[in-house]
Amino acid sequence: ELARMAAHLGASEPEFIERFTRINAQRTGLALTDQADGSCVFLDGNDCRINPVKPQQCRDFPNL
Repeated sequence: ELARMAAHLGASEPEFIERFTRINAQRTGLALTDQADGSCVFLDGNDCRINPVKPQQCRDFPNL
């Protein structure tokens, strides 16, 4: 999923990781960063900037 999101945004994987992820709370992997108001970094108004390639955690929200 990471490679698809990076490619969709025209970024390399390392650039994508640096700009759009953080270590998760359990320190076991990566999570997407949040905007200052706590919303997803890819949320632009009511639209998702990566909708065609959004990860499973986003597809499942808010149900899981």
